[in-house]
Amino acid sequence: ISGELNLHFAKARSRTALHTCYFADRPDLTQARLQQLCLDGSHLPGLLAHGMVAKGDVFLCNLHATGTVDVTAAQIGGQVSCEGAVLDGKDGRALNAQGVTTGQRPVPAQPARHQHG
Repeated sequence: ISGELNLHFAKARSRTALHTCYFADRPDLTQARLQQLCLDGSHLPGLLAHGMVAKGDVFLCNLHATGTVDVTAAQIGGQVSCEGAVLDGKDGRALNAQGVTTGQRPVPAQPARHQHG
């Protein structure tokens, strides 16, 4: 994708999926209102998503970012999946997730055991 992808304050009615895309410029999703976001397998020079709201899940699996992925104050109703992602902030932060909220509770590695007695 050449040029800037500007979804600043955009509202999406369905899933926003950009699979295996190569971005020349950092996508801007600042204050975007999305149902779900999927950037699986994409290559980008960072991501700007301050205050983004995703009602569902955010998938960044196998994403390759060469700049900061900034999701400061984002609200995510489901899970965030970054399996296999490579985040390289170069001289800055790889990930800025200050103030992010998610609706998905972490799943424990092993279920808790209850003893009767």
